[in-house]
Amino acid sequence: MKSQLYLKNFRFSNGKKLAIGIDSLNIPQNETIAIIGNNGVGKSTFARCLCGLERKCKGTMNM
Repeated sequence: MKSQLYLKNFRFSNGKKLAIGIDSLNIPQNETIAIIGNNGVGKSTFARCLCGLERKCKGTMNM
């Protein structure tokens, strides 16, 4: 069975505004994925949360 990255109730707020709100997400290991969206929607912030560079993230992240 392939392991994966699982996010549950993953949230990031920048001030008063919710920037990222993910109820649940499974990211498979050894697969190519793309994070796409318009400018300013939180793609880089999401990557910073996954890498541990943003400490204000809330939720569960399991491998």
